[in-house]
Amino acid sequence: TQGEFLGALFVLAGFAARSLVKGEAAAFAGAGFCFGLALLLKIDLAVAGLGLGVWQLVHRRFRAAAWLVAGVLPPVLLLGLVDKLTWGTWFQSVLGHGRANLVDGVGNQWGVAPWYQHVVYFFDLHGAPALLAACVLPWLWRRLPEALRAGWFTTAFFVAVFAAIPHKEKRFLAPLLYSGIALSCATLAIASTRVKARHARHAALAVLALVVAQGAANAVTYLVRRPWYDRIAAIVEAGKIPGIQKMLSPQWPAAFYYPRH
Repeated sequence: TQGEFLGALFVLAGFAARSLVKGEAAAFAGAGFCFGLALLLKIDLAVAGLGLGVWQLVHRRFRAAAWLVAGVLPPVLLLGLVDKLTWGTWFQSVLGHGRANLVDGVGNQWGVAPWYQHVVYFFDLHGAPALLAACVLPWLWRRLPEALRAGWFTTAFFVAVFAAIPHKEKRFLAPLLYSGIALSCATLAIASTRVKARHARHAALAVLALVVAQGAANAVTYLVRRPWYDRIAAIVEAGKIPGIQKMLSPQWPAAFYYPRH
């Protein structure tokens, strides 16, 4: 989970580069480099940069897509080089990761979920503001700046890709956390200029009620129905035993993680 949350910072930087850096070439190369650093932390995060690239291709912005690729290329080559030095094969971690999860279905042994579960996870992670922003998107879509529309497309692309994978965990969507909050708040800021004051007050009360309901539901789920305290204590005690990695996960092949040496 540390990889997902740290990677989320670079995903946010990739989104923000387009608005903070002047010049198309520098902005998209910088965005690509940030997405490349994200995938160095967790290979799955390549989906975020891919989504932004698809958006550029759909709108025939081939120059922007080329600069995005140029930015992401150095971290990708670095990843391949590290694999070559540690595994003896270029991009072993990428190929092993894909084979283990997409072909062999190794992750499925921990459970699978229906496709819409990641949609539920997205709104649970981002809360009522994201839900409200999603509700106003159809009405507001054409009025949003292009960078915001690209951000929402990339977010939807990311969720859709992970929704197609049977094994699902909430942490898989954690890389979208900070960028999703930024997109939601920016969208609501634009929407607020077109809403009457009394309607805004009603919306604020509705959002407050949703936040309270969500907080209560999660408190029941994570503090009552799923008490992890015994499990955490067991991990702490087990960590004192020599050779614990092999003892805890004898069935898990190191197919795509870096070798210990």
